[in-house]
Amino acid sequence: MNSVNLIGNLTADIKLETSSNQTHYTRFSLAVRRDANHTDFINCVAFGKTAEMLSNQIKGSKIGVSGSWQTGSYQNQQGQKVYTNDCSVYRVYFLSPLNKDADTRNTAPSSAATTNNYVDPFANNGQPIDISDNDLPF
Repeated sequence: MNSVNLIGNLTADIKLETSSNQTHYTRFSLAVRRDANHTDFINCVAFGKTAEMLSNQIKGSKIGVSGSWQTGSYQNQQGQKVYTNDCSVYRVYFLSPLNKDADTRNTAPSSAATTNNYVDPFANNGQPIDISDNDLPF
């Protein structure tokens, strides 16, 4: 089974590109904490609607991705074979809170908005939630 799930921060603003066959795609790097002293920088690629959903995200945004690991290779200008490793993303979760003072391009909901339109019921813009003990199901 080839399954990858990552949570991290974008290392740069997302740049949406279009291939020669008019498919939207984006390549980006995700900074993922391995432990207290190490961070891994994972190269990712997304296509189609997933890439379009990512297009408004800015450097530092916390996201989660689900995808698969893909390897590839190409020959560089010096004629050497270069091997690549990427997470091929098929689902994205937006985890950064909305900040009204932040860059206006970051208009994605703060919740884990995915292709299944999930909306976080606990998102409350940092305000306390007014709920009594009688309203809790336990």
